[in-house]
Amino acid sequence: MTLILPRLSFCTYVLWQHCILRYPVSVRHLVEGDTVRVIAIASQRGNVGKTSTSCALALGLRNQGKRVLSVDLDPQADLSRAYGIDPDAEGIPSTYDVLRGSSLVSAIVPTLLGDVAPASISLSSADMDFMSLGRERLLAQALEDVDGSYDFAIIDTPPNLGVLAWNSLYASSAALVLASPDVFRKQDFPQLSQTFALLRRSFNPSFKVMGVVMTRVSASRENEADHIANIVQASQDAGFPLLKSTVREGCGSKVMSEMISRDVTAPRLPRDYVDLTQEVLLYFEGR
Repeated sequence: MTLILPRLSFCTYVLWQHCILRYPVSVRHLVEGDTVRVIAIASQRGNVGKTSTSCALALGLRNQGKRVLSVDLDPQADLSRAYGIDPDAEGIPSTYDVLRGSSLVSAIVPTLLGDVAPASISLSSADMDFMSLGRERLLAQALEDVDGSYDFAIIDTPPNLGVLAWNSLYASSAALVLASPDVFRKQDFPQLSQTFALLRRSFNPSFKVMGVVMTRVSASRENEADHIANIVQASQDAGFPLLKSTVREGCGSKVMSEMISRDVTAPRLPRDYVDLTQEVLLYFEGR
């Protein structure tokens, strides 16, 4: 018998699956043994520096001798372009193909700046293309292909909480939540907190929130101190740790510009991202 799913929002689908179908799921403990440590760069808002932070953190970890895979799960494919990959080129496997069952290894593109699993515009239809039960597990299953080959996988996620974001979170050892003072809203963290709680309860009990990183911070922006105070309070209310590292306005664009210029094989990281890299390493050393 064929089971036909209604066209639900992904969060509604997850609740339906958990509460009604009681569909049994499990997740690998990605932080144990020699398995890759997976970090999802998370925010349901755009313009917070997810792609630049994904790139900078990957570069920072490589500078520390770590083997890093960058995974582009955003249909905009800005991370892929930063690594010099044309997401519109024919014949290049993408993370969309991986979600459809292709091997992750076959989609990895080695570049001078590191290994990347690029995105494609096809990801924009993921919420409609992947409707089967267990669709939130596709990336986690694919990552099993690279166990032992990488120390870290950094996932650049789209600015929403659809099936792509859920795949990222389900597969993750921990999420790094970004918040930019100029676009942050008080309702952002309660929504994320509910999503994370559902994720732990239904799919990935070992999932952790590494912490909140404030990005694009500018002392010259009007009411910046008030916006920062809102993020601090919202983090406390949601139970999210607030990392010591902050990323100032302009740091992200500097990293992206150097990567895209192709003039250097080892872009210089602003101190902000060096500090963030060290904080991430310390987080995992304690686990």
